[in-house]
Amino acid sequence: MKKVEQHWKVQVVKDNPTYPFIVIDNWYTPQEEKNIWKELDWYSSHEQIDRAEDTIVARYSDGTSMSKAYRFYTGDYYSDTGYNKSHVANYMYKQRTPEFHKIIGECMPYARSFMTSNKDSTLISY
Repeated sequence: MKKVEQHWKVQVVKDNPTYPFIVIDNWYTPQEEKNIWKELDWYSSHEQIDRAEDTIVARYSDGTSMSKAYRFYTGDYYSDTGYNKSHVANYMYKQRTPEFHKIIGECMPYARSFMTSNKDSTLISY
């Protein structure tokens, strides 16, 4: 497994014990962040992202989309062999580390769902 370079600033918020959540600042290193922005700029300049109202989203009772965002799943864009060319996809390795699993473990009951999953997907939305 890739060595994790991390300078995370982690805050576990348990104001409401039924809905704990985690805030992580500095998830990406400066170089990773630069690469992520390059990729996002490329997507937006090549119109790869669909309007959210054309995808499965929450809707008002009249059927109109509640979202005005653009979004797409990176797995729908890349073939199985090309997925590793995405910085967004490659930098998700951190969520597989013991350090991250320890942080997630502080947010029960949601941690159980994360720990028992064996698949992930990445949604880019703006």
